[in-house]
This record gives sequence, C-alpha cells and structure tokens, in this order.
Amino acid sequence: MKRERIGRVICCVLAGLTPLLLLAALPASAEQTGSDLPQPASQVVAASTLITYYSSVDGAALDYVEYLPAGYNPAVAYPVVILLHGAGGNVYQYDTPEWHTTADTHGYILAMAHARTLPGYGASRLSFFMNGVLVSAEQDVLDLIPVVKGRHLIDANRIYIAGYSMGGVGALNIATLNPGVFAAAAPGAPMSDLFQQWDYSPSAPAPNFATLFGGPYSQTAAIKTYYYENSPRFLLPNLMNTPIRVVHGISDTLIPNNTSIWPYMESRHIVDTPGFSDSRGQAITLQQLGAAWPGSFYEEHLWPAATHGSGSLYWLPEEILTFFDARPLIANPTTVAFTTYEDRHTRAYWLQLNLTQPWTAIPGLVYAARNPALNTVQLQVTGSMTITLDLLPMGLTGAAPLTVTVQPVNGVAPAGDLAVVLSGAWPVASYAVTKDDAALPPLAYTVTATQFTLLRQPTDAIHTYRIDLAFTPPFTPTAWIYLPLVMR
Repeated sequence: MKRERIGRVICCVLAGLTPLLLLAALPASAEQTGSDLPQPASQVVAASTLITYYSSVDGAALDYVEYLPAGYNPAVAYPVVILLHGAGGNVYQYDTPEWHTTADTHGYILAMAHARTLPGYGASRLSFFMNGVLVSAEQDVLDLIPVVKGRHLIDANRIYIAGYSMGGVGALNIATLNPGVFAAAAPGAPMSDLFQQWDYSPSAPAPNFATLFGGPYSQTAAIKTYYYENSPRFLLPNLMNTPIRVVHGISDTLIPNNTSIWPYMESRHIVDTPGFSDSRGQAITLQQLGAAWPGSFYEEHLWPAATHGSGSLYWLPEEILTFFDARPLIANPTTVAFTTYEDRHTRAYWLQLNLTQPWTAIPGLVYAARNPALNTVQLQVTGSMTITLDLLPMGLTGAAPLTVTVQPVNGVAPAGDLAVVLSGAWPVASYAVTKDDAALPPLAYTVTATQFTLLRQPTDAIHTYRIDLAFTPPFTPTAWIYLPLVMR
C-alpha cells in the first residue's frame, strides 16, 4: 500500500541559510547545491531543555534536547518523536520555531538526539547513528527512550523516529533493526546499501565506513557483516508492521536517487522501483513485499526534483507529524518477519531469531504467521537458526494440540535447518509429536514446564509438526530426565 505525491515548488528563499557539512562518508565537494536542514543560530529557542543521560554500553555522558508542547500536562501520556540531526549539525538542529509550532499543534514531545563523535576525529565527522567498532551510536538512541519515559508519561504505542541526511540514514536503519520499538519512521534522503554507497565514493576521507566498521567490506566476513547490518536493503522484511515515509530528491548527487547519477538508487530501489541487481542479489522493494503480504507493509514517498540540500525543504514537520498521527504502534501483529546477520539484533515482537553462525555475512530470515483460533503457526525460513516463539502474546497454548508448519521461503530448497523453541506454559504430561503425520522419536524434542523445543530439523521442504498431549499423569513424577539441548 502506498501513496505517491508530487513535489511542490518552494516559492520562497530562506534568508541567512547557514550551510552545514554534508555526510561524513563523502567528499565535501560532492555537492555544492545545498546542505542539511538549515539551523541559523537565531532560531534556537530557549524553551527547550538540554538533558544529560548515560550510555548503557560504556557509561559515557550523552545529551539530547527536549521540547514539551504548549499546554504540557504531566498527567497526560504524550507521543514522542526522536529526531536525528544531519552531518555537521548538532543537538539543536531541529530546535526551531517550525518544529515547536508543529509539536504544539499535534501534541508531541520532541527528543532531539546528538550523535557521538568518533574517537580521534572532529565534531563534524560523526557516527551515522550506527553501531560500529568505535562507538555504540545506535544504542545511544535506544538508550534515550527510557530516559524520556522516566521524565514524562509517554504513550508506549506512539514512539517515532525521524531525521534527514545522516539523520535519515539513522532513522531508517534503527527502525529497520528494531521492529516493534517505533510505531513509524520518517527518513529523509537515507542510504539503504552501504556497499553501493562505498563504491559510489571510494575515496571518501576518514572517518568513513571503513573507520566505523574496521575496514572496507572486502576484508573479512565480520566487517562485511557490519555493512549488511547497517544496510536496510538487506533487512527490508523487518519493516513489516512499521510504516515509513521517505522523502528523497531525485537530483541528489550525494546520496544518489536517480539512475542517471548511479546505477543504484538509495531510496527508490527499496521503495517503488524493482529490478536492480548486483553481486549481492536483487533488491526487493517495499511495494513488492506489500503485494506478497497484503496489509503488512506500508510506505509513502515523495521524490521532489531537488538536490540533497534542497530536498530538506520538502521534509516538513507538518507532514511528518500528520503521518505519525495516523499510525500508532501495531503492538501484537498477526504476522511477523525478521532477518539478521549477527547476534545483537535478534528480536521482533513475539519472535526471536538466533543464527547458528552469526557474523559470517550469511543471513537468517523468517516470516511467521500465527492463527490463535486454530492454535497454529506457519514459518517460512532461510538459513541455519533457532527460532523462539512466545506463545502467550501469540494467543497459542501447549495445553491443546499445537501445529507448527515450516517451509523454505518462496518454496526454494535447500533453505537450511532450524530448532524451534515454543516458550510458554507446558503441562506436566506425556506428548505425542508427529512430523508429516509420522511419529517423531523422543530424541527429536525436549519438554520442560516453560518450553517445548523441537531440536534441529532440515528445512528442505514443507513439513508439518503436531504436538499433542498424549497422557497427563495423576501424580507428580519424582524425576524427569531431559536431554541436553544443543541448538548450535
């Protein structure tokens, strides 16, 4: 589902525009026609508050700027939008009358994050809000959420993230890596493939992606994994249930969005323009995912005839908060998708995916659909992994016959192998477990009071597993023997 809009002509000229440094990973000469969002010093409003908080990773002191809407009432639960600034910007970039007025009108708390500087580099060369070998910048943004919750009543179903340029990179990437945290996202001029962006500007001065991730992507599988995990092109299924609104100029020569500039378009090739393919495979789009999973993906986009800097004039607070107004969090979706390359991002809603071999640049992928009325779950998978499902929020139970269907994604075999952990209350009982109507031996599964574990099984074709209560003893057994669980 999508809504395509036509860019408007801005018929006024902003006076006193202070150019900001462009994205740190690219040469400053790449585009001279614009900058990130304008932030004249005269627009900083004293009504905001600078808040210090501390990293959960290394204890570093961090800060963000907080704006409370007009008429703020501490007894009311407010929505909050986390705003990520652009390269060369700072924590006050969005502390402007336009953002304040819009927050007042829509009733939002603004939490304006500040990207860490990289050790040994100047303040204009920042972290892209990514986790790398030098900083934990993504976690810095996630750590901000409980701080805001501790200071104010927050509507847990209305936490949003947005940013332009470097902030757009962070907004898209953090939303993609953390499904279920943000109700929606509004990235402006984001990157979606760091491999392509690196190849587009291989002479970028340090600090660059190689500085962030430990080297060029060709060096090791672990370094390549950093590039994959920070490239939403390869994680797009994770945006199932997370609506996004993308604004990106088609004349952007800094982060290309037009094939006349570079073969890969950083926004269009993940949103509405299928067909791009390189050595890492074909780039699927949100529109293709939406067609395959009706109602589960939502995007809006705007491609103005603008450069990188002038494109920010189309990324407007009123339109962003209007988009957010209509989209509270889908807190307990029927269908969940998740893919990962590593062991730090493993969870989406009621599903957890743990790779057998993380950090090898080989992903695991699962689409999961639950049916509480039938007490069933269907899994489409690729890779070698352990999948953990939380039965309670899924509306499933181990006290009745439970069916788990597993098949390769798109029916393509071989897909790998997996173990399935069903976490919940399991009655003390004997169980009959079948695979495709044939009895599974007891060595193929284990049962405790809190989980049933189907030990590693091939995912080479469609298989249906059924778990039945076979016998409930009238007494408490004096001893139960459970086989060790080896899932990796």
